[in-house]
Amino acid sequence: KPDVDTMKRGLLKLLQVREFSQAAKFVNPSRSVVLPDTFCTNEFCSASRDVDLCKEEDFCSGVSRLPDGSINTELKCHVCDHLYDRDAIEMRLVQALHQLVMSYNQQDLRCNKCKRAASVMLSKHCACSGTFEHATKPEAVMDRLRALLGVASFYGFQWLTEEL
Repeated sequence: KPDVDTMKRGLLKLLQVREFSQAAKFVNPSRSVVLPDTFCTNEFCSASRDVDLCKEEDFCSGVSRLPDGSINTELKCHVCDHLYDRDAIEMRLVQALHQLVMSYNQQDLRCNKCKRAASVMLSKHCACSGTFEHATKPEAVMDRLRALLGVASFYGFQWLTEEL
């Protein structure tokens, strides 16, 4: 560990980046769509886990493309190798999509200066002279929608694709 820290400091110094600056922090470049509390439907197993549909190798390896262009999806339990209910997983993703859209549409505008919620409907400015902004940025929602679209196309979730 000390050798790694020394090497990291040396590389950052070579790149002229301060050790504790934002540019020195690691940011994972891959997207993540986590489906929490996914239960096995086998009555003897009932194992639960949080599944990252973009990164879990055992889930991704269960997807194969057939010669006719369709997608064969076999999502297996990590404990007993029983198949997960594909339709239930897709339904949970559609519910997550609806929840994301609803929470974005129903969010309060917040002052960027004092962080209070907007109390006057059509005003552009707060009483403290700050401007109102969305608490959840539209770019973050669009990034999440793109990740869900990627999951839908990879796993062949037709209903989720239609909802998006």
